[in-house]
Amino acid sequence: QLSEAGSTVASSAGRIVTLEGDPQTPSPAQAVTVLQAADRTLRAGLGTLASASSEAKALSHDHLIGPVASARAKLEQALPRAQSKAMATERGLSAALTFAGVSGPKTYLVLSQNPDELRPTGGYIGTYGVISANNGTFHFDRYDSVEILTVPRPDDVVPPSEVSEGFAI
Repeated sequence: QLSEAGSTVASSAGRIVTLEGDPQTPSPAQAVTVLQAADRTLRAGLGTLASASSEAKALSHDHLIGPVASARAKLEQALPRAQSKAMATERGLSAALTFAGVSGPKTYLVLSQNPDELRPTGGYIGTYGVISANNGTFHFDRYDSVEILTVPRPDDVVPPSEVSEGFAI
């Protein structure tokens, strides 16, 4: 099962590498399809790794001798690291798919800071952008200076006399 898990995870990574190295730029839909397939493959590999880990732990220490006992001990140490790396990879891939709007349209606010004009957050926020993502397609909806966001102060509104008398205004 362990070799099956390794093969599954490796084929998942191979799909992503093939996509990146493709001389023809894939469409967003093609990229999403490949990444979704890689995510499914990676999840299956995680299940196989979990099963292999359980089976390795279940092997009795008393009945194994010599090189077989040593190989089992090495396997028991290596499996948790492999599981941890595979889970981190799957979480990252899942987050990337979510960010790309695969689960539904997403809208993001991007703030640009100038570190030459220090502020508590790192720099003066002089420009902003609004980016939308839907099924792997990204679009800049807007990118402007923050000065256009200022709204003129509305005219003063004087409350009716009964309100101002009640509150001693």
